[in-house]
Amino acid sequence: MRERIVCSAGKEAEVQRRDERMKKKPRTGSTVSAFIEAVGRTITPALAALGFTQEQAEVEDLSAAYCHGNGPRYVKVSANADPRDLPCYLNAVLGEGQRSWPGG
Repeated sequence: MRERIVCSAGKEAEVQRRDERMKKKPRTGSTVSAFIEAVGRTITPALAALGFTQEQAEVEDLSAAYCHGNGPRYVKVSANADPRDLPCYLNAVLGEGQRSWPGG
């Protein structure tokens, strides 16, 4: 819903009400979409050839993270395009043992 308001200079402006804006879910950013596509097209098949299986996937509007495991070994890949966390980044972690910090 849009409202017309008159500012101090006497000009009219359309303002979208905050509650209406909050109802719409933001679209996934192009960086995150490209990352999701790359994981599905190249990373997951390459790791599957080495015996890794996808254990976890977290996809949000402005970030995505995947964890592939093979016994105690794991590969975590993530992307973050949130403007509050500038600069945007991609991350890859190779590890062995626990997949998360204790208590988390």
